Amino acid sequence: MQNKGFVKLIAVALTLICCLYLAFTVKSRSFKAEVEQIAATEGQAAAEEYQEKTLDNEFFLLQKMRNVREMSLGFGLDLEGGMNVILEVSVSDVLKALSDNNDTDNFKAALKYASDENAKNGGDVINLFTEKFQELAGKDQLCTVFATQQLRDKINAKSTDEQVKEVLRSEVSSAIESSFNILTNRIDQFGVAQPNIQRLEGTEGGIMIELPGVKAVLDIEMNAGQMLDDVKVAINGEQKIEFLGHCGSH
Repeated sequence: MQNKGFVKLIAVALTLICCLYLAFTVKSRSFKAEVEQIAATEGQAAAEEYQEKTLDNEFFLLQKMRNVREMSLGFGLDLEGGMNVILEVSVSDVLKALSDNNDTDNFKAALKYASDENAKNGGDVINLFTEKFQELAGKDQLCTVFATQQLRDKINAKSTDEQVKEVLRSEVSSAIESSFNILTNRIDQFGVAQPNIQRLEGTEGGIMIELPGVKAVLDIEMNAGQMLDDVKVAINGEQKIEFLGHCGSH
């Protein structure tokens, strides 16, 4: 009897939780419809102003609308549509920036080879670059390229190629992580419910962004280039970062 009572209690609790999340979902979709209606009649700027004002100042079931939207049930891209973007940080451009835009023939030839080979057959850009550079310039000559002011505390004239490669991997990883953080922060500013932002396994700098129910905002952001400009400026000062890949909408 006690077990049956416990099961009933759990069932009631789960039912109440489901009803709560369903209520959040209905309210969130109603709010989204209001914002879209304002955008259609008064313009995007008015809609964004209304949205930002409402998210933190209006409550539903003791929760701010921002929390209500975050706790609503997600329908995903397949059911709700939205934006799907795959970005890839160009490792070749990171290496070029780390070399302080080295202009020697050996460096440019090795970097071009690594970029072309990676685009054609895949492979690790740093390995491809260092192997080609060793072929052209000889062993333990990477330090002559990367012993720059920017890397002066990590690479010197006595650094071996393996030591330089280790530093380059660390710097590239930091650049990709910085890109990921900047993109995440920019997306958070949109107030998008349940965005999916993640590093892509099996790629050197791939980042996937999925925004269910979002079309115009990200499209404007990408066309204006503001998101990419933020990343370029944020990584090692003014270091240039190029993005490759594609975007799609549903």
